[in-house]
Amino acid sequence: MLIHNKKKMHSFSFTLKNIYKKINSFVYDKRYFIKLSLIYIGISLSLFVILSIIFENVYTSISRNYIYGQEKLKSTQIANSIEELMQEYVLMSENLASNDDIQQFFKFDNDTVTNKAAQDAIEDYFLFKKGKEEIHLISKIGERTISTGYIPNIYLYKNWGILYDLQHMNGSTMYFSSLYRGLSGDGISLSVATKVKDDSGKVIGYVIVDIYRNTLQNLFNNLLTSQSSIKISNKQNFIRFSNEDTYDEGTLYEPIHESDYVYTFTTSILDGSFSIHYEVKNTFLLHIKSTFQTQFFYLIALSIIISMITALIISSGIRKPIKTLIETMKIVGKGNLDAQITLVKRNDLHELQDEFNKLVRRLKTLQNENIQNEKLLHLAQIEFLQAQIKPHFLYNMMATIKGMISICPPEEVKNAIVILTKILRESYDFSEELKPLKSHLSFIQNYIDMQNYRFPGRFSLSVDVTEDALNTRMPPLLLQPMIENSIIHGFKDKESHCNISIVGYCNDNYLHLSIMDDGIGMSEEKLAIINEYALSEHSPHVGLANVFKRIKYFYDNSSSIHIESTKGKGTTVTCTLQAL
Repeated sequence: MLIHNKKKMHSFSFTLKNIYKKINSFVYDKRYFIKLSLIYIGISLSLFVILSIIFENVYTSISRNYIYGQEKLKSTQIANSIEELMQEYVLMSENLASNDDIQQFFKFDNDTVTNKAAQDAIEDYFLFKKGKEEIHLISKIGERTISTGYIPNIYLYKNWGILYDLQHMNGSTMYFSSLYRGLSGDGISLSVATKVKDDSGKVIGYVIVDIYRNTLQNLFNNLLTSQSSIKISNKQNFIRFSNEDTYDEGTLYEPIHESDYVYTFTTSILDGSFSIHYEVKNTFLLHIKSTFQTQFFYLIALSIIISMITALIISSGIRKPIKTLIETMKIVGKGNLDAQITLVKRNDLHELQDEFNKLVRRLKTLQNENIQNEKLLHLAQIEFLQAQIKPHFLYNMMATIKGMISICPPEEVKNAIVILTKILRESYDFSEELKPLKSHLSFIQNYIDMQNYRFPGRFSLSVDVTEDALNTRMPPLLLQPMIENSIIHGFKDKESHCNISIVGYCNDNYLHLSIMDDGIGMSEEKLAIINEYALSEHSPHVGLANVFKRIKYFYDNSSSIHIESTKGKGTTVTCTLQAL
């Protein structure tokens, strides 16, 4: 156990050392870039901090010195507008209190004539004002009443102590709040009461005018913005009106926390009976501040990116020539004598560049045939990897299967996944250098089936190959680029069904294969160019170039590939290969 623990600790220590070496190597390699990046980023962040402080002071100054004064003036205007509104209702109640019919109503008990006259006087005025308020007549002790609203309001007055307050008011007018719903269903926010006196000056009753909260709401709508609100509280600091939330009405008023962007202006109104609280949340300025901060954030992010790009360019100019020399030496050390250095932007290193390139060229002339063969084999292996199934094919097939999940039976989706698995397994199977033709044909059939899942019923494959030809061995994925070219190019603009045929047989130790399609074909000029590429082992098509090179590498000189095509009818690829 002790030995095991020691080995474990040693392994852990070795791992840490490797990590440290890799980090140290990375930092050393990127040292110029890291240093320049830190300098540029530091400058950008410093600029960001300075600008943030400047703009914060600007916002605060605007809020304190300009907006505060503007909103304070508006709070005064709002208070004056309420005073003016209530003065209209005071004038109304005084006119009613001086009305002869109303005075007669209080002088004579239960007189039908006087009752009707008073009722008519109220209703005439009430109709003239179009029902924007409610009017009540209440005798001094509350036994006689007339109301344009609910009669139970008198009961509320008695129970709320308002009648008691009326009996003990000092002046001729009193302001109070009723907090009940009127005849229209709207809430009552404020009320004004005026004494009714007889000829001797004795108080015989009261005229009460109740003002709906919508009257106040409409008044404030012309004065408020989305950033401000109004609350009206009584002497006991209970909220009697709130333009934001009626649930606040009846609760104690709690001032909001003030800051550089939040203000509260409190003004006493209606002879000190109420206080109006004008609250302003300067969300517009805060929004501007937030927007500028966001823009500054994007600006600093862009500045950092530009700084890092600049640092990368400058550091590359310092480090890249030296690194290029070192990396090229490593490449040459591994046997690649095609490496050459071109230091275009560093004239001071041209002498070193020229001498190094001469040395590499001298070494290359000393290479023997075995090295050349190894180079060709290496090239063939690279080209072999290029011939593997292309990523876009895999992406398309995965997208096709994803679409099938929602519309196709599970068994069909399962079959598609199985076919795609076979294609991928075959594409990445490097266990054999050569594979039998029947394995190639199986792969092609899976490839066609997969294409039919993308384009249902579009392609068909017919195979007519002799038994001895099926066992002939070939390099992996030699035929797949030809089939892919037929599908991608041969059937590109064809709307009808597409047919591919493969015919093969063996004769005199050679495999003869013909791959035919009924696609759109190609012109004679284009066909001549492609056949010329087949002889020179170069082609603008990566897949065909790969096929040409591997045929030259794996087979004797008598093996060949030839392409025939008729525009509008189709293309035939004929392969004559040594039977392996």
